[in-house]
Amino acid sequence: MDMKVLRKSIALLLAALIVSTVALSFYYISAEAFHDCEGEGCPVCAIVELSRDLTRKSTSAISMIAAIAAVFISGAALLQKRTITRAAENLITMKIRLND
Repeated sequence: MDMKVLRKSIALLLAALIVSTVALSFYYISAEAFHDCEGEGCPVCAIVELSRDLTRKSTSAISMIAAIAAVFISGAALLQKRTITRAAENLITMKIRLND
């Protein structure tokens, strides 16, 4: 198997795992929101709180990754535009005449 294909497959699998974890956490929170609470030390409340914490952390991490990716993509686009602009500048386009 090609290394690029393997990397893409692993990245896709990890992304699917993260999305499914967040989706299942949302489902569990909504399903157990109005359960019969046992009071202090309720195991269902502990799992619901853990799920809420997981969704908070994962959504903030996803937004942070998206922001960093946006910065890198815009930087790469600007760098590419600058490189293309400089490549177009030469003595002929600047109308400089070279006399011997």
